[in-house]
Amino acid sequence: MKAASLITLLVSLIHNTSFTQVLIKNVNVVDVVNRKILSGYNVVALDGRIVSVDKDRTYKLPEGTQVIEAAGK
Repeated sequence: MKAASLITLLVSLIHNTSFTQVLIKNVNVVDVVNRKILSGYNVVALDGRIVSVDKDRTYKLPEGTQVIEAAGK
């Protein structure tokens, strides 16, 4: 339930922001195929669409990118 709430929150943050690019760091991702929760992933959204979900990547993002730290939330 907590994971579903976090995903809902993240999606609404992406859609309600005035920034065109958002990086959400250290989120839990739900693997629906294997029925597992994967922790420590980063999600990049551009213009309201998720364009990247990965782990352990260094980002070179444009100035003005909104960065949200989700660890512990």
